[in-house]
Amino acid sequence: MRATRSLDERVVYSVTRVIDDAGNTLGHCGFAGFHGAFYYQSRTIPVDTLFQRSLADDGARFDLSFDLLEDHDFFVNLAVRTPFRFVDEVTNIWHAGAGESGTGFGHNERPGTLEPYLEKLRAKWSGAFSRWTNTPETLLFLGQHNLRLGDTAHALLYLEQALKLLPDDINALNLCGMAHLQAGDATRAEALIGRALARLPDHAGLAANLALAREARSRAN
Repeated sequence: MRATRSLDERVVYSVTRVIDDAGNTLGHCGFAGFHGAFYYQSRTIPVDTLFQRSLADDGARFDLSFDLLEDHDFFVNLAVRTPFRFVDEVTNIWHAGAGESGTGFGHNERPGTLEPYLEKLRAKWSGAFSRWTNTPETLLFLGQHNLRLGDTAHALLYLEQALKLLPDDINALNLCGMAHLQAGDATRAEALIGRALARLPDHAGLAANLALAREARSRAN
């Protein structure tokens, strides 16, 4: 899916194919998203990213205090200054086993290497992350993320906020409904997922979720 181009977008990025030492594809880097997702991970890597020189003129720089995640930190630095545009095309290859940073795969993978730097990045950009958290897309992302982790309380906190901003959004209705189902409120879950299915009546996944909610409500009664 290609994003609509805006004249305000001073960063353009694409997709990188990730391969192992034998040339097998392990996955891909680079995905469409929003700035709030930088709290958890970078949406891009340097080799598939172009940015306007004006951002450097504005003061965007790599932070030399980051031995790792310096690229992630730099992308957040850019994100506070401009929207990004995603091009859904593979433009390069990353040999993920090469190097010694411990942040790749295979021989170049050491679990836990990045955590101290991620904490440092979050502290450095806490103001930006706080602002970005209040956007509907970030609230939905955080709600879904916490739902997958089984943290129902936080999932509901984010998803109910998103639903207030997007009361007719199918994704918000469904996710919030599933969070309520996980929390044990089958009645609320049925109502929300039912509204989502009414807006997209042929969606098999919504129909299955609604059946789960109705079954749970029936058992509770």
